[in-house]
Amino acid sequence: MQLSNIQSYINKKDYETAISLIESTPAFTQQADYLLALGRCYLSLQQIEKGVSALNQSISLDANQAAAYFERGTACMIEGKHAQAEKDFRQAIAISPKYEEAWLNLGINAYYTTNYKEALSAISHLIELNPHSDNAYYSRGNVYLNMNKIVDAEKDFLKALEISYLKPSEELPTDFILGNLGVICQSREKYTESLVYFDKAIEINADYPLAYMNRALSHFHLKDYENAEADFHKTLALDINYAPAHLYYGKMLLEMGEDEDAQICFENVLVIDPENEEALELLK
Repeated sequence: MQLSNIQSYINKKDYETAISLIESTPAFTQQADYLLALGRCYLSLQQIEKGVSALNQSISLDANQAAAYFERGTACMIEGKHAQAEKDFRQAIAISPKYEEAWLNLGINAYYTTNYKEALSAISHLIELNPHSDNAYYSRGNVYLNMNKIVDAEKDFLKALEISYLKPSEELPTDFILGNLGVICQSREKYTESLVYFDKAIEINADYPLAYMNRALSHFHLKDYENAEADFHKTLALDINYAPAHLYYGKMLLEMGEDEDAQICFENVLVIDPENEEALELLK
């Protein structure tokens, strides 16, 4: 079976068929490109151990495959193995210096470990390589936001939004960008303005729990308890295990004088997160 034919199934996200075809190919375990494709398929199916095993075999056959290092690095990052992930992303870049996805994930991996200086360096380099990457601006905006550099974060989110409107990306849904712009408004206590962004995000994606949650918080700050309650309910309908929604809903109920219902919310938080200090304190 030609790899190009197998790739057509991968493009259609029919990973099970692709795996079956790869594994029925004679001597596929001795062909690095087939093992790379196999690793990608398993990773797409969230079968991390099998995916990494295939990638390891691929690299052992051909140590100059930038994509194999990138895929393995991404798997390591997902599993929280950040040191190995960094090593793999850097190896992918050493082989292919203009590997945009590797630069992006190198930055995201550094962001996860709160190494913001390294994250900014990697993502800024990606922007130099590709000034039209909405994901790069969005990711750098998140770094700035966590550094409390609100002006810089807003600039990057707005740039990401501009690019996204011109050329929508499957990798970065526009609703994520809109949601973060709403959070920027919240950080400035511009709660009415934030609602515009959250409304647009929900209009694009009606199943976006975080947008409902953040919109609920803006309504809460504006003392619009009715709409806040509706949004808290919608958040929890979409994700019953979202502890912050239970916590902030409980805080609002306390403010409304509904102490017993608030207590139930805080107890729900502790079912999900038994060490949550805020919920423990509020239950005293």
